[in-house]
Amino acid sequence: GRVVGGARSGPARGECLNRGDVDHPVMQEAMHCREVAVEELAVLVNRVAAQKKLPMVFERTGVVYFENQYDITAEVLKEYNKPKTLKGYKKRVKP
Repeated sequence: GRVVGGARSGPARGECLNRGDVDHPVMQEAMHCREVAVEELAVLVNRVAAQKKLPMVFERTGVVYFENQYDITAEVLKEYNKPKTLKGYKKRVKP
C-alpha cells in the first residue's frame, strides 16, 4: 500500500485489499456505504417485484434466458437514483 507521512493510506492503484487495509477508517466507511447501498437495493427489488406481482427475482448473471418483460433492472435503478432526503436533517436558516 501507499505510505503517506509514515502511515499506510490503503492500497495503491491496482493493488488488492488485504486484511490490514480493511481496518483503515476510510476503508471501514467505504465498506459501510456499500453495505447500506446493497441493503437499499434489496428493499427496492422487493418493492418493485411486489408491485409487479413477480413470484421470484433472479440476478441476470445466473439466468440463461428470460423475457425482457420480466426485467426490473431499469425500474429498480430509477427508484435508487431518485433524490434522497436525510431523515432527521434540519435545514439551517441564517439568522
